[in-house]
Amino acid sequence: MSEKNILYRMIENKKAERDNLLVSLDRITAEINALTNAYNKLLKNEQ
Repeated sequence: MSEKNILYRMIENKKAERDNLLVSLDRITAEINALTNAYNKLLKNEQ
């Protein structure tokens, strides 16, 4: 495999890693939002 092909494959792998991290970040953000909403509901119920 040529050096150009190796570099291309490395770049594609890094793009895939980035995409996977963005998906994970979206899931974590959704979890944080759900926890924040639940916490806010608890605070409202205490008043």
